[in-house]
Amino acid sequence: MRFISLSVVALSLASGACSRKLPVEDPAFESRWKEVTAANEAVVVGDDQGLALSASVPKAQATPPAVRGGGLPEQPAGHDVDRVIRSNLGAVKGCYLTAARGTAGRSGKAIVSFTIGSDGRPANVQVDAPSFKDTKLPTCISSQVSFWSFPRSRKGAGAVSYPFVFVGG
Repeated sequence: MRFISLSVVALSLASGACSRKLPVEDPAFESRWKEVTAANEAVVVGDDQGLALSASVPKAQATPPAVRGGGLPEQPAGHDVDRVIRSNLGAVKGCYLTAARGTAGRSGKAIVSFTIGSDGRPANVQVDAPSFKDTKLPTCISSQVSFWSFPRSRKGAGAVSYPFVFVGG
């Protein structure tokens, strides 16, 4: 499984390394996407064919997610969140493969937002994925995230928004 940044994917699309283009999203989503990806590097999830098209693109250095509020673990909060999210990417990929079944090559973006309570449990999970609104992808990812466990915090809750790019072959 290979994870690369949105900027690297965009570069490979522009240079012709991949013939698939991400669908145009609605303006409100695009505005939020720009805000979230300014603070977080998007994680690319795809089927084996989609990722194979960009296999020659080097993996980008991961950036910790933007965390609002003071509630996440003290040192280093963003890296703890990033580690948990990346350790659960198999479940996210499973959701994508199930949702993309029968629609080979479907690609798109999603923003997964949630709060992490002081007990380390995610709450208020929301998945904004306009390209997949007619699939079970948002519901599946939301269900998976609700079972994740983050480090506990004595400071209270923190809000996280995490961008994903789904690439189909």
